[in-house]
Amino acid sequence: MYTMNECILNQLFGLSTPHFSYVKNIYLGLLLFLFNYNNRKLHGIYESTSSGKMNINPYGWTLDGSGRTEYPTQVQKRPCLHCKPLAETLFKPIIHDNYYNDQHHFMFELDCVQAANLISKFSSCVLTPIF
Repeated sequence: MYTMNECILNQLFGLSTPHFSYVKNIYLGLLLFLFNYNNRKLHGIYESTSSGKMNINPYGWTLDGSGRTEYPTQVQKRPCLHCKPLAETLFKPIIHDNYYNDQHHFMFELDCVQAANLISKFSSCVLTPIF
Protein backbone atom coordinates (compact mmCIF):
# COMPACT_ATOMS: atom_id res chain seq x y z
CA MET A 1 0.00 0.00 0.00
CA TYR A 2 2.98 2.29 0.60
CA THR A 3 3.89 2.38 -3.09
CA MET A 4 0.27 3.04 -4.07
CA ASN A 5 0.04 5.97 -1.66
CA GLU A 6 3.30 7.41 -2.93
CA CYS A 7 2.06 7.17 -6.53
CA ILE A 8 -0.98 9.23 -5.58
CA LEU A 9 0.81 11.67 -3.28
CA ASN A 10 3.74 12.39 -5.61
CA GLN A 11 1.73 12.33 -8.84
CA LEU A 12 4.20 9.82 -10.26
CA PHE A 13 3.86 6.27 -11.54
CA GLY A 14 6.89 4.01 -11.54
CA LEU A 15 7.84 0.54 -12.71
CA SER A 16 11.01 -1.52 -12.74
CA THR A 17 13.57 -1.09 -15.54
CA PRO A 18 12.40 -4.00 -17.75
CA HIS A 19 9.13 -2.11 -18.35
CA PHE A 20 10.85 0.89 -19.98
CA SER A 21 10.24 -0.60 -23.44
CA TYR A 22 6.61 0.48 -23.28
CA VAL A 23 6.78 3.30 -20.69
CA LYS A 24 9.00 5.22 -23.11
CA ASN A 25 5.99 5.29 -25.48
CA ILE A 26 3.91 7.33 -23.00
CA TYR A 27 3.44 10.89 -24.18
CA LEU A 28 2.01 14.06 -22.65
CA GLY A 29 -1.78 13.82 -22.31
CA LEU A 30 -2.08 10.04 -22.61
CA LEU A 31 -4.74 8.57 -20.33
CA LEU A 32 -3.36 6.13 -17.76
CA PHE A 33 -4.59 3.61 -15.22
CA LEU A 34 -2.91 2.38 -12.04
CA PHE A 35 -2.95 -1.33 -11.18
CA ASN A 36 -2.57 -2.15 -7.49
CA TYR A 37 -0.78 -5.50 -7.29
CA ASN A 38 -1.78 -6.03 -3.64
CA ASN A 39 -5.55 -6.00 -4.07
CA ARG A 40 -5.59 -6.49 -7.87
CA LYS A 41 -7.73 -3.42 -8.49
CA LEU A 42 -7.39 -0.97 -11.34
CA HIS A 43 -7.55 2.75 -10.53
CA GLY A 44 -8.22 5.62 -12.85
CA ILE A 45 -8.52 7.76 -14.75
CA TYR A 46 -5.20 9.64 -14.87
CA GLU A 47 -3.52 11.77 -17.51
CA SER A 48 0.23 11.85 -18.13
CA THR A 49 1.84 15.24 -17.54
CA SER A 50 5.20 14.09 -18.89
CA SER A 51 6.54 11.57 -21.31
CA GLY A 52 7.75 8.23 -19.91
CA LYS A 53 11.35 8.63 -18.72
CA MET A 54 13.98 7.09 -16.49
CA ASN A 55 14.52 8.48 -12.99
CA ILE A 56 12.22 11.48 -12.89
CA ASN A 57 12.54 10.93 -9.13
CA PRO A 58 15.55 8.66 -8.54
CA TYR A 59 14.68 8.33 -4.83
CA GLY A 60 10.94 7.65 -5.13
CA TRP A 61 9.43 4.72 -3.27
CA THR A 62 12.33 4.54 -0.81
CA LEU A 63 11.56 4.75 2.91
CA ASP A 64 14.10 7.40 3.84
CA GLY A 65 15.09 8.77 0.44
CA SER A 66 18.70 7.68 0.81
CA GLY A 67 18.66 4.79 -1.66
CA ARG A 68 17.91 4.63 -5.36
CA THR A 69 14.42 3.64 -6.42
CA GLU A 70 13.45 0.14 -7.51
CA TYR A 71 11.02 1.81 -9.95
CA PRO A 72 13.14 4.09 -12.19
CA THR A 73 10.84 3.82 -15.23
CA GLN A 74 8.51 6.71 -14.49
CA VAL A 75 5.85 9.07 -15.74
CA GLN A 76 4.31 12.10 -14.07
CA LYS A 77 0.53 12.16 -13.97
CA ARG A 78 -2.50 13.99 -12.66
CA PRO A 79 -5.96 12.70 -11.81
CA CYS A 80 -8.38 13.12 -14.66
CA LEU A 81 -11.50 11.52 -13.18
CA HIS A 82 -11.85 10.13 -9.64
CA CYS A 83 -13.60 6.79 -10.00
CA LYS A 84 -14.27 3.76 -7.87
CA PRO A 85 -11.46 1.21 -8.44
CA LEU A 86 -12.36 -1.72 -10.67
CA ALA A 87 -11.97 -5.22 -9.31
CA GLU A 88 -10.14 -7.60 -11.61
CA THR A 89 -13.38 -9.43 -12.35
CA LEU A 90 -14.66 -6.21 -13.95
CA PHE A 91 -11.63 -5.19 -16.02
CA LYS A 92 -10.27 -8.63 -16.94
CA PRO A 93 -12.86 -9.27 -19.69
CA ILE A 94 -11.89 -5.95 -21.30
CA ILE A 95 -8.16 -6.74 -21.45
CA HIS A 96 -8.46 -10.53 -21.64
CA ASP A 97 -6.16 -10.73 -24.67
CA ASN A 98 -3.35 -9.12 -22.64
CA TYR A 99 -3.21 -11.92 -20.06
CA TYR A 100 -0.35 -14.40 -20.17
CA ASN A 101 -0.87 -18.16 -20.11
CA ASP A 102 -1.01 -18.22 -16.30
CA GLN A 103 -3.99 -15.80 -16.40
CA HIS A 104 -2.55 -13.88 -13.44
CA HIS A 105 -0.18 -11.47 -15.21
CA PHE A 106 -0.98 -9.21 -18.12
CA MET A 107 0.76 -6.85 -20.53
CA PHE A 108 0.20 -3.22 -19.57
CA GLU A 109 -0.06 -1.72 -23.04
CA LEU A 110 -3.64 -1.29 -24.20
CA ASP A 111 -5.03 -0.87 -27.68
CA CYS A 112 -7.51 1.91 -28.45
CA VAL A 113 -10.57 -0.33 -28.05
CA GLN A 114 -9.40 -1.63 -24.66
CA ALA A 115 -8.65 1.89 -23.44
CA ALA A 116 -12.04 3.18 -24.62
CA ASN A 117 -13.83 0.28 -22.93
CA LEU A 118 -11.97 0.86 -19.66
CA ILE A 119 -12.77 4.58 -19.81
CA SER A 120 -16.42 3.70 -20.33
CA LYS A 121 -16.38 1.26 -17.41
CA PHE A 122 -14.67 3.80 -15.13
CA SER A 123 -17.02 6.57 -16.24
CA SER A 124 -19.93 4.58 -14.86
CA CYS A 125 -18.17 4.54 -11.45
CA VAL A 126 -17.34 8.25 -11.03
CA LEU A 127 -16.98 9.30 -7.40
CA THR A 128 -16.16 12.98 -7.82
CA PRO A 129 -15.24 15.06 -10.85
CA ILE A 130 -11.74 16.56 -10.92
CA PHE A 131 -11.57 20.24 -11.84
